Amino acid sequence: MSVATTLPRRLGALIGLLSIALAAPAAAQITVPPTIEPSASQEDALRRGTEAYRTKDFRAAVKAYDEALAIGPLNIALLNKGRALQRLGQCNGAANAYVRVLDAPAVTEPSPDTVRGALTRYQQELANECPGTLVVTCDPMGAKLQFVDTPERPAADLPRIGCGTLVELPPGPYTIIARAHQQIERHRITIVGVQTQTLAIQITPLSELDPGLSTRDLFGWSALGLSAVGLAAGVLGTVQLTAENETMEQLAARPTVSRTELDEAIDRAQLYQIVQWSGYAVAVAAGVAGLLLLEPGDDSPTLTPAAGRGRAGALLTIPF
Repeated sequence: MSVATTLPRRLGALIGLLSIALAAPAAAQITVPPTIEPSASQEDALRRGTEAYRTKDFRAAVKAYDEALAIGPLNIALLNKGRALQRLGQCNGAANAYVRVLDAPAVTEPSPDTVRGALTRYQQELANECPGTLVVTCDPMGAKLQFVDTPERPAADLPRIGCGTLVELPPGPYTIIARAHQQIERHRITIVGVQTQTLAIQITPLSELDPGLSTRDLFGWSALGLSAVGLAAGVLGTVQLTAENETMEQLAARPTVSRTELDEAIDRAQLYQIVQWSGYAVAVAAGVAGLLLLEPGDDSPTLTPAAGRGRAGALLTIPF
């Protein structure tokens, strides 16, 4: 095959690929509703709806806009219907009308941009003015819930709240106290108008959070800690007593010894001797108590009575 024959085919394939690549973004674009002119009947219904709205007859305005929509969807008819329903306090109806505005065919006047800007303002007002819905899920289901008092919203003025129940609340932040398993938790949530907010509360029992140290274990480890302190005191007393004994030997080797100096050395030696034996005694007693308290079982220390000829006592067995 010649180069002259191959080149046109390659160019054709390349042009085809470029055409597909250029067409792909266009296919992914959001479809814009068409712009249409309302029929004479729709124009009449829209006019009557606007007149009724100006005189604050919002029910008549809604009826007129529904007549226009029965002929065919229009963005301005849906926008104005939602506004009239909002004035009547029918927040959910207004929200449903607003969400259909951008998908409906648009009129030329007012322009789609004008309608879109008004829609944004109206939806924001709806979120700020209308109540929202709160549902709380609880684990456990028996958790007790309560609103926290605020200067703006006293808890007494708010509806009772419970696990799994729907509650309508004015927009704004709220703090909820949850009680279960002898625990108290605080949760904050912000309510947005015509929206449903879900608050999930899970309170785990303390026994599941920390199954480790029981009261018995706590006392056992505390006793072992005290035993370590007593042992340290005993060692310190031994070291100091040895030093004082050496001091007294040095004093005894002198030709003349001051009575006051010797008495002071003896007093210090007696003090360190008390520290020595007291420390060791505390170490032994606290150590035995700690071992006995910690997780009694097959491997725990055992204290059994023991008796022999002419003597009686107890035998402490500590497995290692």
